[in-house]
Amino acid sequence: MSFHGRPVELTPDELKGRIVWNLWSGDNAGFWNWLAMNAYGAADLLKVVTWRRDQRFEKFGVMNQPGYQRPTQPDAHGLFIDGPREPRYDFDTRIDTRTYGRSSGIMGLRLFPNPRFDAAARARWDAKRYYEDPSYYNDKNLERPYMVGMACSFCHTGPDPTNPPADPAEPEYVNLSDYVGQHFLKVWEVFGVGMAKDNFVYQILKSNPPGTLDTSFIATDYLNNPGTMNGIFEIAGRLQGAVAERVTGGALDLRGVRNPQVTPRVLKEGADSVGFEAALSRVYVNIGEYWEEWIRHFGPMLGIKKQSPIRVSDAQRLSPHWNWSEAHSPALAAYFVRVAKPVKLAAAPGGTQHLTADAVLLDRGKRVFAQRCASCHSSKQPPAGVDPRSPEGRRWFEEAVMRPDFLDGNFLGSEVRYPVTVIKTNATRAVASNSIRGHVWDNFSSETYKTLPPVGPIQVWDPFTGKDRVWEVPGGGRGYYRPPSLV
Repeated sequence: MSFHGRPVELTPDELKGRIVWNLWSGDNAGFWNWLAMNAYGAADLLKVVTWRRDQRFEKFGVMNQPGYQRPTQPDAHGLFIDGPREPRYDFDTRIDTRTYGRSSGIMGLRLFPNPRFDAAARARWDAKRYYEDPSYYNDKNLERPYMVGMACSFCHTGPDPTNPPADPAEPEYVNLSDYVGQHFLKVWEVFGVGMAKDNFVYQILKSNPPGTLDTSFIATDYLNNPGTMNGIFEIAGRLQGAVAERVTGGALDLRGVRNPQVTPRVLKEGADSVGFEAALSRVYVNIGEYWEEWIRHFGPMLGIKKQSPIRVSDAQRLSPHWNWSEAHSPALAAYFVRVAKPVKLAAAPGGTQHLTADAVLLDRGKRVFAQRCASCHSSKQPPAGVDPRSPEGRRWFEEAVMRPDFLDGNFLGSEVRYPVTVIKTNATRAVASNSIRGHVWDNFSSETYKTLPPVGPIQVWDPFTGKDRVWEVPGGGRGYYRPPSLV
């Protein structure tokens, strides 16, 4: 990213994409405000925003917005909200804050006035009790002065590995990358701030290691399956290596989606299967856009209620925020195609000491990669009709890895789903169910996904008996992983 940082030449559409990624939160500020009032003490993002700036990275793992500082005095509501330390950092004067909110001092979190903070709410507001009195700040009727919107960049902006900040609490824009993934975020602190440590919701969040998040913890599938914050790399190469999926039903209402649809994947279980731009549109709903309808289709956090599909046609008819996001998804995709390049170890501080110039050793490593890894971990694959895991496929890889351009545009992953019975790693994420037929993301998964055959039985640990038992994995999409990228 390059606001007063590393220069990047962008077309007008690519620039729109960068703005959308970093500033646009749709109407999800209303969702996070509702959740703070109705989620048993969880997700009070205003407390995160007003936390002491010099402590935020250590406590929450969030990235402070460069060029901002904590004020010496609170605002009219008794809250300390960061402001620019110099006019050159104040880009809010150059954007429509009604659309994008104003800067909070944290990358990816945007501030909006709360329209329900009327005279009665103002008279009841007590900043001291908001921080100190659980009976006050856990009151589901408490209206806060501000709502906090979340842009996608909140979970994806982290230190640039090739130019990290000297002080992680005070980066400059040149020290940040908005596509490498936020590998320091402590979701139990961010979404559990102010919660008692014996609160069950807090304990579930605490099971997520730093830099991970169970992205279905709101639209719950009853699986505690945290995954890493995805880095977004080599989109052009991924689009070239993507496979066609059969698309039917409500997914065909998505802008630009056709049958068949060529689609790369983001979700680790390969459930997002209706194209890259449509996948970007879905993410905005998953962080609270069009929320008043979204939460009608499941029981937030607790579940219990049977899920039903959120329909694209309804979103297009009812939600201007959805339509804005969907209309800008091509610009967002163009931005990533332009900027989301691999970050090389050789360019990182001290990186060259971990590399070798020994050609014999490197060639041996290439052969091992070709024989043992490339069938799953290369987006450059053998010609159609050649099984990448066959002897013929291995011979193709042994030749391909020696070519000087083998790594150019190579995602070092593939878009092929493999049964968890073949991968044999933890199965929790593979059996995620939110995208199967009739569930909340039904309109965002392909018919190809929904008709995947059952993978067969696996062994699972039964916590009630303390023993392993055999479990037959249901079909209909569950039970698969797409290989993670090695970029």
